[in-house]
Parts: sequence; C-alpha cells; structure tokens
Amino acid sequence: MSRQPDDIAELHRAIGQSLASHREASPLSQGDLARETNYHRTSISHIEAGRQFPTERVFWEKVDGALAAGGALVSQYEQVIATHSASEASNRRPARYANLRKSSTSLNQLNPDYYPQIEFENDESAMWSGMDMSAMRAMSEAFQIADRKVGGGKLYGTVVRYLATEVAPQLLGTEGKASAADVFAAAASLTEIAGWMAHDGGSNGQARRHFDRAFRLSSAADNLALSANVCASMSHLATQLHSPRDAIRIADAGLATARKAEGASRLRARLFAMRVRGQALDGQTHECASSLRAAEHILDSSENEPPAEWIASFDHGSLASETALCFQSLGNLSGAERQASKAIELRDGDRVRSRAFAQLTLANVLVRRGRIAEAAIMGTHVCRLMRSLNSARVVTGLTDLACSLRPHSTVSEVRDLLEQWSSMTSASKRSAEADLWPV
Repeated sequence: MSRQPDDIAELHRAIGQSLASHREASPLSQGDLARETNYHRTSISHIEAGRQFPTERVFWEKVDGALAAGGALVSQYEQVIATHSASEASNRRPARYANLRKSSTSLNQLNPDYYPQIEFENDESAMWSGMDMSAMRAMSEAFQIADRKVGGGKLYGTVVRYLATEVAPQLLGTEGKASAADVFAAAASLTEIAGWMAHDGGSNGQARRHFDRAFRLSSAADNLALSANVCASMSHLATQLHSPRDAIRIADAGLATARKAEGASRLRARLFAMRVRGQALDGQTHECASSLRAAEHILDSSENEPPAEWIASFDHGSLASETALCFQSLGNLSGAERQASKAIELRDGDRVRSRAFAQLTLANVLVRRGRIAEAAIMGTHVCRLMRSLNSARVVTGLTDLACSLRPHSTVSEVRDLLEQWSSMTSASKRSAEADLWPV
C-alpha cells in the first residue's frame, strides 16, 4: 500500500514551516497575512502547522510577495504540487510485479547488498514504466528541496519508507519502457539522499551504509556520473570522520570516474573541493591551493553545460563554503572570513541549511579573530533559522559556538545568543519528550 499520505504530509509541514519562518522574520502577524490573502487567521495557523495546504498558486504568490520571500515560497509550492502529481501517477500503476529470474528471491528476502548482483535483461520483466520513472524524479527533487529547507532530521524516515515501499519492489522488475539501468540509477540517487539525511540527523554509521549501498547500485546501473557523485558524498563523510587520507583517496577515485562521464564538469569541481577538504585536514597546504584552482577553473568554464541526470548542483556558493572550511583548517582566517561571507551572500532562497553552515563557519572564524560580539550576532542568526530547520549537524555546530562564547557572557550580544540557544535546546527536548506520547 502506498505511503503517499505520510510523504505528502511531511512536505506540507515543510512548506508550512517555511511560511512561518518568513512571516516571523517580517513585521506581519497571522492576522495581517490573513487579510492579505482573504483567508481566515485560523487557516493561516493551520497552513503554518502543515494541517492545511492551499493548492491555489495565487495564495502562495500573495504570501511570497507580502513576506518578500523572493520566490522561495512559490518555488517550494511548485515542488509540492509536482510531488502530488507524481504520487498520484505512482498510485495509478498496476499493483503487480514481474518475477525475478531467480524466482526464489522474494521481496521480504531481498538484501540491499544483493541488488548489484542482479543481471540486466532486455525483456519486459526487466523494465519499469516511464510514468513511474517521472514520479521517482519528481519525488527525488522534492525530497532534496525540502531537505535543504528543513533539514534531514524531519525527512529521513519518510525517504526510508519511500525506498522500502516504492523503490525496492521496482528492483524486482515491472512492465514498462524504462531500462533496468534507469531503475538502479533512481534507486542509487534516492539511497544517496537517505545517506545525506542520516548524516544530517547525526547518524554517520547509517549514512555510511547508505552511501555504500548507493555506490553499489550506481555501479550496477553503469552510471559513471552517479558513481562519481556518491564518491563525493563518501569523501565528505570521511572528512567528517577525521579520515583525511580516505577522503583524498575516494575523491581521486571519483575524479577518475567523472572524467569519463558526460555533463559532469560541476561534479568534478565538487570532487576537487572534497579533495581540498581532505588535504587541508592533512596539512597539505600546497596541494590545497592547486586543487582549489582546478575547482574554480572548472566552475567558471562550465556555466552552460547541461548537468548529468540525478546529480545535485554544485555552484560557486558551494565552493565558497568548502573553501572557507579549508582555510579555517589551515589557519588562514582572513581567507576563511572572506569565503564564508561570500557563501552567505550566495545562499538565499531555499538553501536554509547551507546558509546556516556558512554563518557558523563565519562565527567560528570571528571568535578566533577576537570579534566576539560579531560572532554572537552571527550565532543568533543561526538560532532564528533553526525555527524551521531540523539538522543535528547545525545544532552541534551551534552548541560548540555557544560553549566557545560562554566565557564572554558579560558581552550583551553573547548573553542574547546564550538565551536563544538555551530556549531552542529546551524546546527541542520538550518536543522529543512529547513524541513519546500519543497525545
């Protein structure tokens, strides 16, 4: 049975939280927004809580304009509508699956590590419908956008359920027009997304298992770009686990693969950036400079290149964020401040989590430069973003910042940050305790 209601409800909550976040950052109340849109104030409250979702585009255009959201709410609305359509199409497909050639393997027995061993055949039993593939792409895009907006902590369970109930059965084969390689690529992409959400939720062991599975699936699909993309994710995780040599080695393997793939220039830039992170952690100053130049050159020369399918975008804002972290590791604080400020400037719209990370990087640099009040103000900005963001990584970064600033609690800006941080963590604890009860 489809889990569409859970998936859609999660996206409704995500866009409702986005609306609430934009409104709270403006001078408008729920009543003011109700008057702007000809809705009742209670309806605005329900929409912000995710209990109600206006399907009329005009509503989202009005609130986007009233809150000066710059098109972010309209864009998120379009993704939710696309997900509605995709899920409806998915639920209309025939509820039957062709038998796998090895008929003794049932869905309940299917081990994820087994997927790459399934051989492709060019008959109908190894095909998947084009309608379902379109639905899968729409769901993938919607998950990624919602993840950037509200964090993986709120969506991980939804993605895992989607993989189990909608994706895994397709690996057994259904009738249709898409090749088996396309099915494996779709499964690899969504499994990688699950890995990032697990990582964002603080479960690095689970993230590593998802990335490992995604790499096997992309290899089974013979999708070079997707395999290289998973290498970039694994290299990032290796850096987070303080394994710089592994990070460099995996990034190099991804680069070797990406060079053979079409539309993978931006992916190559991302892999160079991952190599930079590992090199910085390993103290390889000269090698860092060379890799950074390569990443910048590739990005500058790939503006008009169509991206490879299933590959997330990597842009100058992404590179600036990675470069700031690299400079911070090497002790180049002026360079780190410059790059973090650039990342913040480029990270607007729905890139809420990326903006929070860039602000945390800048705040930590400012602490090291002795600019305590500025660092605290930057931390306060992150606290505000956390109203609509569920990311264990951001919470950990904010907690570390609060601890580093605690000795300066006589500074008024620091006191404000510590109060907001304390309030935020208390609210999170109360929420977690409330989740233990059905009422």
